[in-house]
Amino acid sequence: MKLSQDTTDYAEYEILKKTDIISAKITNIIDEAEEYCFLITPYFNEWIHLERSLEAANKQKKRIVFFFSEKQDLDEYKDRKKKDRITEFYKKYNFDIIYIKNLHAKIYLNEKEAIITSMNLYDSSNRYNYEIGVLIKNKDIVDLIYNDIILNYIYNTGKADELTLKGYYYKLLETNNSIENDNRYCVYCGTSMKQVNDNLYCNHCHESLHDFNQNNFNFCNICGKSTKENKLSLCSSCYKKYKQNND
Repeated sequence: MKLSQDTTDYAEYEILKKTDIISAKITNIIDEAEEYCFLITPYFNEWIHLERSLEAANKQKKRIVFFFSEKQDLDEYKDRKKKDRITEFYKKYNFDIIYIKNLHAKIYLNEKEAIITSMNLYDSSNRYNYEIGVLIKNKDIVDLIYNDIILNYIYNTGKADELTLKGYYYKLLETNNSIENDNRYCVYCGTSMKQVNDNLYCNHCHESLHDFNQNNFNFCNICGKSTKENKLSLCSSCYKKYKQNND
């Protein structure tokens, strides 16, 4: 059966049917990340467009976390050139590189989107393989993938501590902080902003608004989801998490 489209785009997800489309979407995950990006790939060997995205992310001080298969490290001990390649990559960027026992999953995620796919971040996969994937756009599901799958399952149960190359993000991982604790959203306009004390508004809205009350609450301060219906500073799911953590 011949597929009529390379992607099938729905409101909350997009089905990816060609390898070059998946490659482009993965680099978009990196390019459009505001603060951080998780790249979970058993095997890694960058191609030119991916390398450019990583270089740009490094210049913009984005925190990139790689999960590699522990087997890649063992394989590369047998080939000194390959081992040196990973070491030099780490020294160049200071991205976190965390080795996971028996890793087979491939997930690429930033604050707003995630890709679950068959594709490794490997040059030969990009050039020769038939790959498929799903781009997830629903922020609640993206947060669920990070907290339940990446942090609680893959990281906490599979990490090979003795092989970890620690970069900018490692301390947050070790304290089990979820990504949403490191970023906030203006409750009036929804703009992503740095967490500063308990500030609910971005600098622009703080300066331009004359009245600070519940009528201004349009977005969740933690996840950025719309709260126009309940006019609270937190959406229902973030409020539940907040109550659980503080009771």
